[in-house]
Amino acid sequence: MVCPLNWGLGHAARCIPIIHKLQLAGFEVIVAADGRALALLEEECSDIKSITLPGFSPDFPSGRNLILKIPGWLCSLSWHTFKEHQDISLLVDEHNIDVVISDNRFGLFTKKAKCVFITHQVMFKTPLPLKFSEPFLYRINRFFINKFDVCWIPDLPGSDNLSGDLSHKYPLPENARFIGLLSRFQREKVAEEIADKSVLALLSGPEPQRTIFEGLIIGQLKKTSIPATIVRGTPSELNSKEPVNNVSLYNHLLTGELAGNIRKAGFVICRSGYSTLMDMAVLGKKAVLLVPTPGQTEQEYLAKRLHKLGWMNYQDQNNFNIDKPANEVGEYCGINLPTDETLLDMQIEALRISLNHGSASR
Repeated sequence: MVCPLNWGLGHAARCIPIIHKLQLAGFEVIVAADGRALALLEEECSDIKSITLPGFSPDFPSGRNLILKIPGWLCSLSWHTFKEHQDISLLVDEHNIDVVISDNRFGLFTKKAKCVFITHQVMFKTPLPLKFSEPFLYRINRFFINKFDVCWIPDLPGSDNLSGDLSHKYPLPENARFIGLLSRFQREKVAEEIADKSVLALLSGPEPQRTIFEGLIIGQLKKTSIPATIVRGTPSELNSKEPVNNVSLYNHLLTGELAGNIRKAGFVICRSGYSTLMDMAVLGKKAVLLVPTPGQTEQEYLAKRLHKLGWMNYQDQNNFNIDKPANEVGEYCGINLPTDETLLDMQIEALRISLNHGSASR
């Protein structure tokens, strides 16, 4: 049973290659999620069974008063973690589950099955006034990670990595294993059409910031003649919106069509969510403007890190300017990291062997 967090589409999207590899290894897969994450997986993996498993999905403030939200989030997260832990035992029994794979859902561990936790954040980045709390939060995170049999980190070991401090600053839990970059896309040698001035905007993430960013992009694009496509990141909505002048809007595009749009776009505007960055790395896209969700410290850290490395362009949402990235396309080299699928294959094989060994011992 694969259980992604419903926090934007990234957690669900990066579970798609895991689901496909599990199926190739002979596993029968059930998806347990809710909201847009469940809608995405039901559309992309229509041959598998799905069940609704509500999770924690906080609303981000429209302003920057993030710190005021944190106490409420912690209370809500604690309740959801407790509730998930109660639910998972029942679901394992009801569906005869051998393996539970949880993408950042802390409560989905049980002694009744092998339990895998997926995260790229062994430590959490906090707002500057709470920087002192990062070591404490790291220890809490490790406490929960150690409740699982194994922790899969979608990144590469060593200094050439994508997550930076998030998975490489502090000592890793003993059960941690790197599984390489995850993407539903396939790496191909395709030359970017730099002369193409079209814009592709990929929207995702929590509300209300997703909708705020959509309005900001459309408002600026309407004042230009730039041909643009916006993928709204709302697969649960049935009908796409009507085009607005030079802007075509889609609620969702399937994997193949989305990959084609990314490759041919003059430049891509997107959040600096970790799964989106892995997608851009696998597709070899260089002309990318990262606009992190305001107040989401992980995205802000990743955007600034990639900008400092010279990999991708970056703008703060409050200073967003649609004209600027078109003039800076050639200044960034993209994320040049290897795609090593054998790391994930090895971990799935280790799961299969451990299950077979357990059956033999019984």
